[in-house]
Amino acid sequence: MLSLFLSRWHLPLLCLLLSTGLANGQDATPPSSAPSSPLASENLDFEQGLDDGSPFPKMWRGGGGGYEVSLDSTVCHAGRCSGKIARKVGEEGSFGVLNMQLPAQAKLAGQKIRVRGFLKFEGVTGFAGLWLRGDRGAGQQPAFYNMQDKNLRGSSDWKEYSFEMEMPQDVGRVNLGAMLVGEGTLWVDDIKLELLGSSIAPAAKAPSQADTRQMVLEAKASADAWLALIDSSKYQESWEKAASFLKNAVSSEKWAAEIPTVRNPLGKIVMRNLKQAQYMNAIPGAPDGKYVLVKYETDFESKSGAEESITMMFCPDGEWRAAGYFIR
Repeated sequence: MLSLFLSRWHLPLLCLLLSTGLANGQDATPPSSAPSSPLASENLDFEQGLDDGSPFPKMWRGGGGGYEVSLDSTVCHAGRCSGKIARKVGEEGSFGVLNMQLPAQAKLAGQKIRVRGFLKFEGVTGFAGLWLRGDRGAGQQPAFYNMQDKNLRGSSDWKEYSFEMEMPQDVGRVNLGAMLVGEGTLWVDDIKLELLGSSIAPAAKAPSQADTRQMVLEAKASADAWLALIDSSKYQESWEKAASFLKNAVSSEKWAAEIPTVRNPLGKIVMRNLKQAQYMNAIPGAPDGKYVLVKYETDFESKSGAEESITMMFCPDGEWRAAGYFIR
């Protein structure tokens, strides 16, 4: 499978890139009141040592090929320990996560939640962040936010960050954690989870069928024009005309370098037919908004029956722009 989908880094582990919850990422500021905390006794400060028979901090788990997830007793914000995610030199992998399944999930349903925590990172090439995920019933997209839009990369000493997210009424399992995408090392410490009260807003009015058809037509036309740039090897221009969401996830230099590695082996376009164009108000790994997923059945010189998917995003300038490109 050939893929340059959204930021390209975030794929299967914990299905981390599904997003329907309303989230607002921000640098932390002290709350004006004292919200309740359902997890005051949990190991959110990493001071309870290792889990029995495990390399992970007590009550925490971790994963991600090419990453080491551990308890660090030499670098910490306060106390004696912190959680650590580090890229292993010379090993393949896209991202690593540290996660805890919250035991108080019944108290979180329908609640607006503030997650706060201290992060320190070094040499991060993708991004680092805290994340919160609430799984729902079968066929329902989970609520999810991971601070990708804060663009925490490079190096930074300890600093407190926070975000707020509304948890659906029908939430089941809830997980909290930290993640590191790309190269580098991330430390996390002194996490707090606060309940701000129920504030589930009424669902936004769905667009009419006529409005949806018009949006699909406009997005499809923009997708065709954008694909023509890729077909003509105008990779820099295709990056410039993409949505900020894509441009914030991958630099123009990386885009121009990697797109040819995906497209060139396929050869020239022989035939491309529309397979599907679907309007959505949420897509994996992005904030709620207006999106159209456009799929084509494409024959290349060296590969017939390929499927191209372009996620088109309605942007503040009133234009439909590409937020993701996927070939399989």
